[in-house]
Amino acid sequence: MRENVNMTEVREHGVVGLYASPPGSGPFPAVVAFGGSGGGLGPTVGWAPALAAEGLAVLAIAYFAGPGLPPALEAIEVEVVERAAQWLFERGVVAGDTVAAMGISRGSELALLASVLLDGVGPVVAFAPSGISWAALGAGGPMDAPAWTFRGEALPYVRMTGAPSAGALAAGPSADGPPLSLRPFFEFALADRARWEYAEIAVE
Repeated sequence: MRENVNMTEVREHGVVGLYASPPGSGPFPAVVAFGGSGGGLGPTVGWAPALAAEGLAVLAIAYFAGPGLPPALEAIEVEVVERAAQWLFERGVVAGDTVAAMGISRGSELALLASVLLDGVGPVVAFAPSGISWAALGAGGPMDAPAWTFRGEALPYVRMTGAPSAGALAAGPSADGPPLSLRPFFEFALADRARWEYAEIAVE
């Protein structure tokens, strides 16, 4: 914890997370922050108080693998960022008419999609980012299903099947075997533009 930063647990209106309130009365530049394929709050538990100490209002959210949330990174609503932004706006803490979205790894896809699809999202901070929307991911590895939806519709995604190690995907990782390496699936898909160009995120 940083001095004079207050942390508040949030579980309401489809928002699960932690709010880090900076010192002062505001309004403040505001950020909705979220992690990647690890689920839960992940690294945002550290990001939120660190950014709040610098004068930003930060709502760190979980979007799967948390209380009352989907168990896997599958069919996650981009609207989860919209609900978080609305939560901040309703409390009158936001300076300006947009919030920033901040995500890492698979969460970078969500941050970029939110910036493209939601009016209330402005700046984006993306760590280890992808400009492509990838397939869903569960405990057994990639699934042939969308990771993201918007307004009830599945968003285009790159399938991660067909790689030379696809047999390992069917079996999934085992407790007594080596972990499943995802890199071959990404590399196989990226090797041919036709496999991914339809799922590019239109950040332009």
